[in-house]
Amino acid sequence: MQFFLNHTLESSLPAILEALTNIGATSLPILTPECRAELVRTAQNLPYQYQTEEVGKSDRLVRQQLASCEDLSQASLFLQLRDAFQNLLTESLAKLDVYPFAFPIDLNTMVVQKYEPGSIGITPHKDGKRYKNLVCIFVLTGKGKFYVCSDRAGNHPIEIDASGGNVLFMRAPGFYGVENRLAALDEIRPFHLITDIQTQRYTFALRQQVG
Repeated sequence: MQFFLNHTLESSLPAILEALTNIGATSLPILTPECRAELVRTAQNLPYQYQTEEVGKSDRLVRQQLASCEDLSQASLFLQLRDAFQNLLTESLAKLDVYPFAFPIDLNTMVVQKYEPGSIGITPHKDGKRYKNLVCIFVLTGKGKFYVCSDRAGNHPIEIDASGGNVLFMRAPGFYGVENRLAALDEIRPFHLITDIQTQRYTFALRQQVG
């Protein structure tokens, strides 16, 4: 299956890396409508587990309403997408004069997530410190909004285009664009939130764990 549009990832990389440095996240349209439709059909038939609606305590409390599936078969279309995308990303990064990550890209953690209409999404939070280099989230379908913000209260939100067919890029520890400028690990991981879920929303997230 042809997973990508007449993709512009290679030519868009400088702008993507600049946005990751300055904002923390960005997005790029990448999936063809045909591929999206097949991925959504596959996602609709996965076995999901609903997540705990409150995580953390006190001033670190995160509220969420979503279901997740990490049990992806070796024959899954999602693994094919992961492999095709990782190959494209690796080939594009190899053409840069300076490699922007601490480790070779190996998107070895995958999850499909489902949000029901009217869900609160996920309140401002950061991805775990165990995830390195880059977070990539494919928006398969559904209307919802994705923001990066400056703190857990959601101040100074910046909306990132989360249209269906886009892949969202978000920086993680190991991204050299900011590691030399930001001393604290927590500053590298941007606060972000998902909200205003108007229709059923499916996403496919790729992350990297090292060691």
